[in-house]
Amino acid sequence: AYSVALSFFDDGVLYSNRAECYLKLRRSLEAKLDAQKAVGLAGEAGNKKASLRLGRACLQLGELQQAANAAKAGLELWPEDPALRQLAIDAENARRQRLRGEG
Repeated sequence: AYSVALSFFDDGVLYSNRAECYLKLRRSLEAKLDAQKAVGLAGEAGNKKASLRLGRACLQLGELQQAANAAKAGLELWPEDPALRQLAIDAENARRQRLRGEG
């Protein structure tokens, strides 16, 4: 349904919601691409859910710096958001784990 709607017009909310669906299906690359599109369409106003989904997709892909960057960008707009804070922690923990050779 999201793909049909997106064939008619670009909408950040639709891309963000489809990214969430892809995350749940473990289709991380598709989730990342849709979340990036949603973030881009939001412009300076931002899209909190898209930022979070972008970070989660990057974590799934093992792109730890990009996950941290997504968390940081989201926290600049929503510094008190617990989900974005947790994303930043998860990205840092994954980075440390990788450095110890555990990931």
